[in-house]
Amino acid sequence: MNTKNEQYNPPQIQACCSASDCCPPAGSGRRSFIKTAGLSAAALLTSHAEIMAGPFDPKVANDFDKVIPADKRLSKQWIEGLYARGEALTATGESLNNIGMPITGLGTGQIYLSGDGRLWNWNLTAKKGKKHNPKGPSYADPDQAKPSDWQGFAIRVGDKIRTLDSTGFQKVRFTNRYPMALVDFTDDNCPVDVRLEAYTPFIPLNRDESSYPVIVMRYTLTNTDATSQEISIAGWIENRLNGPKAPKINVFQESDKIGTVKCVGKDTNSQSLAVGLLGPDRPDFVNLTKRQPGVADIFADASVENGQREKAEPEQRSFASLGRTITLQPGKSETVTFTVSFRIPNVRYGTAFGNNKKSTTPGRYHYATLWSTASESAGQFADRETSLYENSKKWTDTWYDSTLPYWFLERAFIPIDCMQTQVAQRVYPPEGTQDIYNLEEGVRCGNLILHPTWGRSVKR
Repeated sequence: MNTKNEQYNPPQIQACCSASDCCPPAGSGRRSFIKTAGLSAAALLTSHAEIMAGPFDPKVANDFDKVIPADKRLSKQWIEGLYARGEALTATGESLNNIGMPITGLGTGQIYLSGDGRLWNWNLTAKKGKKHNPKGPSYADPDQAKPSDWQGFAIRVGDKIRTLDSTGFQKVRFTNRYPMALVDFTDDNCPVDVRLEAYTPFIPLNRDESSYPVIVMRYTLTNTDATSQEISIAGWIENRLNGPKAPKINVFQESDKIGTVKCVGKDTNSQSLAVGLLGPDRPDFVNLTKRQPGVADIFADASVENGQREKAEPEQRSFASLGRTITLQPGKSETVTFTVSFRIPNVRYGTAFGNNKKSTTPGRYHYATLWSTASESAGQFADRETSLYENSKKWTDTWYDSTLPYWFLERAFIPIDCMQTQVAQRVYPPEGTQDIYNLEEGVRCGNLILHPTWGRSVKR
């Protein structure tokens, strides 16, 4: 996770895997990195203590020259805090912007879930940015979630449309249960509460079922009013991956378990994005000709046929959306499940330090050889949704049903969530016929015991 420690209750360390600079080599930047990490660790482990250790006097020679001194001057209160059960990490208010939970399948690319339930920090091509270096800039100055109008979800209650984020609701609370997350939305002026359960299938010891290029957004709507409520909920996404010269084609496809709107380019092997709506019933809203970002026209009635395609010119912005309307009696709840899926065939994966072309190698994502479009992977997930959800939730519930402190359980996942970011890829190398696992510098410190198939391959 990508966090700024001082804003959380209980405080949390910046996770190892929010970027690729997890384990920098010795050098001029190592001391400042370790000092920063030490301060973060102090914030993490002092739920009940203001000061972890010290004081250390910068005016006294060599007082902090030894990064790990023999006498650490740890307080009794701090040590006792290590053993307290504590509570799961939660965030509200401005702290929500500092949450970045990896939520893609293993080795398929990087997308984060923000604290207020948005998807951000998309990096599906393993592109290296300015912070991709061994000096630790992602830890000293972590990124924050930024608003985006090109993809999102919203509800309509009466004539009021609310985006499902901190802009649309007064009170938003994030609860960490990685590899799943809970986001609760409430508002004094809205008769409907919403709980988002977000995840991608994550089943230890089962590599393939943990490697879907699919994100699942389960919204549970609860009517808190004394009267029945008609509620509409919809999601949208922009056709934006195939460059400035490619046409933008949006396609509606449906099966007996899911309906999807797919955004593709001119050929069948182009990059694609899709939003899906699970369930046997046809979506109540489908819009393939949406031209405005945000919530505009996502609840417009549109009659479309299965397989219908709508084309926009390269210079136009083009979006697709779909949604459903339900009626809830007082006190009743219902869950509506969306998927966000993607397919990026080609990738330049990192094989050396640095962010230039010489530090990468062209390859092909393994998952892109299994599904020809983003809607196909969502369709396969839909066929197995009950099993994948139940097994992912069973693992999550079992892991956190422990007498161990929450801080320990949460930190133990640091090496694993690296495999859901830009620094881990399952790819076919140039002209290769055997897929490989490419783990960049940040993941080599990782513990792959939960997915031993990856571990054995890396060792070989």
